[in-house]
Amino acid sequence: MHIAQGVMKALNVNKLTKSGVTFKFWVADWFAQLNNKMGGDLAKIKVVGDYMVSSFFLFFVLFFSEFENF
Repeated sequence: MHIAQGVMKALNVNKLTKSGVTFKFWVADWFAQLNNKMGGDLAKIKVVGDYMVSSFFLFFVLFFSEFENF
C-alpha cells in the first residue's frame, strides 16, 4: 500500500465507521504463502500481518481521524 492509498483509506474508514458501518481489514496471508513470502511460513506471515493491521490502525486511522473534514 502506498502512503496516499493509506491516507485515503484511513479517511474513508473513519467516515464509514462514524456513520455506523463495520469495517473489516483483510490481509492477504494465503497470497503471501503462495508467493513464498517469509519462506512460506504461515506463522511468520501471521506475525507480519498482525503488525500491518496494528500499524494501519495506529498510524492512519488514529492519526488521520483529526482530518475528518478533509
